[in-house]
Amino acid sequence: MTVSEILQDLRMSFKDVEVDMILRQLNEAHLEICSEFPLYNRTDTLTLVADDPTYAITSDVTAVRRAVYFSTDNPTRGTDLEVTTVQELDSDRYKWRSEPSGIPRQIMRDGDQFRLLPAPNTASSGSPSLPRVELYVEYVPVLTQQSTLPNSVPAFGPYLRSVTRRKWVELDLSIPSHERTLGIVKKIEDEERFRFEAAYDRFFPHYKQQIKPDFTLLMSRRGS
Repeated sequence: MTVSEILQDLRMSFKDVEVDMILRQLNEAHLEICSEFPLYNRTDTLTLVADDPTYAITSDVTAVRRAVYFSTDNPTRGTDLEVTTVQELDSDRYKWRSEPSGIPRQIMRDGDQFRLLPAPNTASSGSPSLPRVELYVEYVPVLTQQSTLPNSVPAFGPYLRSVTRRKWVELDLSIPSHERTLGIVKKIEDEERFRFEAAYDRFFPHYKQQIKPDFTLLMSRRGS
């Protein structure tokens, strides 16, 4: 299913609305749906720099489910990094920012960067690079007219209804017919979302079970 198909359907209902406006609202719906039902997962690699504790966060990443350190001595069996926060360290550990470099044990979000603690004392080299940190992340790509949505779940309905609801919210709801129509649209959207959730659980039955809640780094929603 392509974004163009959804746009074509929406343009039949909202003929006077520019495609760019519908596409923007479709991306809002996309982010909302993916925040509840992760559809996109990948592994990102942090190439380490000696004595450098901070590494950029890719803008499309919404959550980090797990962070694993692979050492030169043990390149195939990684060690899970403990997830912490700057606030926790500020309250529990004195002068933690000046801790000497070593083998990273913890990872946290620090503004728009990841911070490893301690900073690595060895830079990555070789292929595959070692040492390194692998991040198992959820991400939400920006949709364009040429984008294709995942085929594993029936996403057409929820995306279409979510944008339709956004369009009706923009109208004058003091008009009784508009308010009634919005109520109908919301009901249909809820039904579509219920079917979507059932399909998601069927296609991704083990995803939530495999994730340790303690190893979730929630990222701020893109654009917020």
